[in-house]
Amino acid sequence: MLRDYKKIARLSYILIVVAVVLLALSVVLIVSDSPQSSGVSIPAGSIYSLKYNTTVNQGDYLFYSVVANNSKANFTAYLLAPTGLEIAMGNLSGNGSVKKDIVAGESGNWTLIVKNNANLNIFAKLSIYKISYIATYTIVFGLTLFASGFILLLVSVNLRKRENSFSRRQRDLE
Repeated sequence: MLRDYKKIARLSYILIVVAVVLLALSVVLIVSDSPQSSGVSIPAGSIYSLKYNTTVNQGDYLFYSVVANNSKANFTAYLLAPTGLEIAMGNLSGNGSVKKDIVAGESGNWTLIVKNNANLNIFAKLSIYKISYIATYTIVFGLTLFASGFILLLVSVNLRKRENSFSRRQRDLE
């Protein structure tokens, strides 16, 4: 006959394995969303656009980053929605970065726009990527299962200790 702690331990192992599989699946989903990155030189007073090649669905999480390595840099960055709406605008003067994230309000092809407002060329590294809501839910569910499995594992260890202690006391009484 299996003791209760053994049943709980087996359940915790199953939960932890399922959680690891879900977390690995979420990594694959994020990587397959093909982040795009580009190091570019943007001439003074011009506009550079980095079009995101993957179709974004409504509800997906979009993230962009623009990093400048020039102390005299002055630029504006934003995401251009499929309808032409400018979203998540950020400004930067000098060395540093602009990082913004949004939840896409509409499906389609999004573009990162960077306007060089300075009188000199700037070199910037542009990045844009998305995390689909499926990947987000997979991460949340995987972490929840992992925490539950870990807690059940601790419970089974505690029950085993108590049962061993009880059996020792029973043997001592005999």
